[in-house]
Amino acid sequence: MGIGDSCIIGICCGGRANFILSLELGDGCGNISFCLDGFSGADAAMRLDRLFCIEVITSKLPQKAQLYLKFINYMIIVIFLAGMIGYGSWLSYTTRLRTFQGIPGFSYTWVTLSVPIGCALMLITAILKIKTFLRAISTGESIEKHEGVSGEII
Repeated sequence: MGIGDSCIIGICCGGRANFILSLELGDGCGNISFCLDGFSGADAAMRLDRLFCIEVITSKLPQKAQLYLKFINYMIIVIFLAGMIGYGSWLSYTTRLRTFQGIPGFSYTWVTLSVPIGCALMLITAILKIKTFLRAISTGESIEKHEGVSGEII
């Protein structure tokens, strides 16, 4: 959970003591933030080439074969993310009338929208990665993996 999530939950819990905001609202805000944090963290990991992979076998392959395997892997990811965007959008539409944890006037759609929005951001990253792999395959240049974690994601 991020610092922003902790602040939101703390404010809502503090509001409970002052009878301004309810504890359910704090829990709901925490759930929404957790959903969005999961997708933004996965997108950041994808942009920095920090996805889980087993390089014991692939590191022994030639550079061009490694690029082809990464290309195939990202194509599978693109197909999956496109499906999740479609299904998440449909799910967001079907939950438009459901209230979120009993909070009147707040639709469950706002929570389920984290799926298509998060997947759309990851899809952009995957397409940019595929573009990089195709350029590297056609020119024969190598792709260097990020060694350190920087504040720059793009």
